[in-house]
Amino acid sequence: MVVAGGPLKLFMLSCEAGGVTYGVATAEVGDPARVDAVLFALRDGGAAAIRSAKVPAGALNMGGATPFSGNSSAHLHGQRPDGETIDESIRVFARGTRVFQASAVGRSLPDSALRPFEDGLRFDLEKPAAAPN
Repeated sequence: MVVAGGPLKLFMLSCEAGGVTYGVATAEVGDPARVDAVLFALRDGGAAAIRSAKVPAGALNMGGATPFSGNSSAHLHGQRPDGETIDESIRVFARGTRVFQASAVGRSLPDSALRPFEDGLRFDLEKPAAAPN
């Protein structure tokens, strides 16, 4: 796919629980100068997918993430293709030149559905280096 004017190979994992679809996508950008543009494009693409009118994004300061200005979070309101109202919580961030887009999408997003997912979005900085086999 083409994102922010350049090719990007995006990998995604997703699951559904309790009417909420959770997803995490990741890609290696390679060029640090492109990371912010890709982060903004991933955030804006998430909003466009649900026809959200605007992206009221806030800064995202996550432990272990590289501090790019494109690191952000937003709670969006939009519609599915069938017209059903939908909410999306989206976070985009990077570590080095690897970008991530994490989102939860559902008819409603109660705190009990979002909190465990969002709390799990972190880089484990305490984990010791793996021993060679």
